[in-house]
Formats: sequence, C-alpha cells, structure tokens
Amino acid sequence: MSMPDRLGKGLEALIPQDIYTDSSQKVEEIPIAKIKRNPYQPRTHFNTENLEALSESLKEHGLQQPILVRRKADYFELIAGERRLRASELAGWTTIPAIIKDFTDLESSQIAIIENIEREALSAMDTAVGYQRLIEDFNFTHENIAQIFKRSRSAISNTLRLLKLPKAIQKLVQQDHISDGHAKVLLSLEDEESMLAVADRVIKEKLSVRALEDLIKSLAFGPLDSARGSQVPEPSADSKEKWKEIRKSLSHELQSDVKLQRSKKERGAGTIQIPFKSEEELDRLFTVLSR
Repeated sequence: MSMPDRLGKGLEALIPQDIYTDSSQKVEEIPIAKIKRNPYQPRTHFNTENLEALSESLKEHGLQQPILVRRKADYFELIAGERRLRASELAGWTTIPAIIKDFTDLESSQIAIIENIEREALSAMDTAVGYQRLIEDFNFTHENIAQIFKRSRSAISNTLRLLKLPKAIQKLVQQDHISDGHAKVLLSLEDEESMLAVADRVIKEKLSVRALEDLIKSLAFGPLDSARGSQVPEPSADSKEKWKEIRKSLSHELQSDVKLQRSKKERGAGTIQIPFKSEEELDRLFTVLSR
C-alpha cells in the first residue's frame, strides 16, 4: 500500500504502533559515527539543559527506546530519535541501540517528519514546521494531517498560523522565552514592531497568556510605542468607528482584505495595507486605483 493510500487511516497505518515494543523486533547496536541526520528533522531547537538531563538519565538507566534508522550504502540515516542520539553523544557513547527498517527515500522523508511530531515531544513551533513540510514537499492537506495525528482540522490550522509570526518572534518561542500560547495571541497584532515590543513586555513582566490578552485588548486602537513603552493617545469613539467604516468600504471596493494601521507617534496618521497574491491581482488593483 502506498503512502497516499494510507493517509486517511491514521498514524498506525503509516508506522506500526508496536515498532518499539514488539519483542520480535530486532534491535542492533550501531556505531554513532556512522549515523547521518535526516534533513527532514522538524526540530529546529534543542534545549541544552534538557539534553544534558537526558544524557545523565542515559548514563544511569540506559536507553529505554531505540532510535529508528534505515541502512544506506556505508552509513545509517536517522529517521527518528535525534534527541536520544544527541544525548547519547553527550554521554560519551560510541554505539546506540537502533531499529533498522527498510524505507524508500519518499517514505523515509515523510516518516521522519511524522514520527518526530508524534513521538519526540516537539514544541508547537517545530510541529508547525513539520506540518508545513508535509504540505509543501508532499502535498498533504490539512485534512490528511488531521487524520494522521487524530486532531481537528482547526487545531492543525491554528498550529500552522504560528509560521505567520516574524522570525524574531518564532525564535523567542523556540528558545522558550515565550510560550506558543503567547505567540498565538501576538498574531492579533498587525506589525512586527508591535509584536516585538509586546513580547518584550511579556518576558520582562512575566505576563501570563491571559494577561497578554488583556494587554492587547487595551492596545487595540493604540499600538504600543516600543521606544517609550507606552500607548499613543486613545482615539475617540467616533474616530474608531470612522476608521472601521473606511476599512470596510475600501475592502469592498478593492475586493481585498485592506488593513488600516494607526501611527504610533502621531494621532490621526497611519498606513493602508492592501495585500495581493499574484501579478494579475496587482494589475487589477492598479487598474481600480488608477480610475
């Protein structure tokens, strides 16, 4: 059965659930020096303290779950278990217990992502990276991914939304300076400068996700001035309504999701953002605006 044929049947159709627990499954000690990382490893950040703790655990208790690899010409390609492999290296091991499976190049790439997301306790940001690779490289749909991991489509979409964050914010999440819950709330802000300024307050003031939500509500019509750490003067109710109506009218006229961004330094000033997805759409917008 091919990989696409199995997509709708969940993770167990792709990777046997007893792959690590089946007593008949052969586990071999293989040289760590002969293992190469899989380029489709979705984890982008490895917490040093956690790796050191895992390394100490390995020294005391050994490896409870072997890594998963496939055999290549003169080396092994890692499919799942990079945290375990890195911790083993820290522990000074020269060999590591491994299950060797025969996978095609396509299966190896797909399973490397799926197995790591399912069993390696990835952060929400790294999980989003893994989902996106399945979509971009293997044409998976949100529905495919939801079926594989037994999650709702909305949960998959919400996780993928994290990739819309500026790289600087993504890095803060990966380094555990802010949580993925904080990151999802920051998405309600419209520009990177505001996100970074608010994220800085989250870190300095140790704000909870709920406190962050309250903060952003208070900034809804007055973006944070990152230089002063305060808001621009609150616009009047009439001004808020006027901007809302103008944005709605422009969006309707241009058939695009127009955004109005208030200035952080001057009351009444701001910018208009008109997104487009292709040159054809840009040409259409130019024609409308040139009338």
